[in-house]
Amino acid sequence: MKIAGCWVHYRRKFHEALEVIPKDLRKQSVLYLIMNPIRAIYREEGKLSGLSSDERTAHRLLHNKFR
Repeated sequence: MKIAGCWVHYRRKFHEALEVIPKDLRKQSVLYLIMNPIRAIYREEGKLSGLSSDERTAHRLLHNKFR
């Protein structure tokens, strides 16, 4: 997977595909493993609300493992 700057489209497609898998098998799927780093990105981004653009950029540079 190549980082393109916008994870919304990646996340949406993987989430839609994950919904097709029976619930009891989801955590064993490759899609679930793919979603983990995307979830981590969204979790970190949630901490940034209320920060300025420069503060968000600084936080991302320090905490983003996917650079």
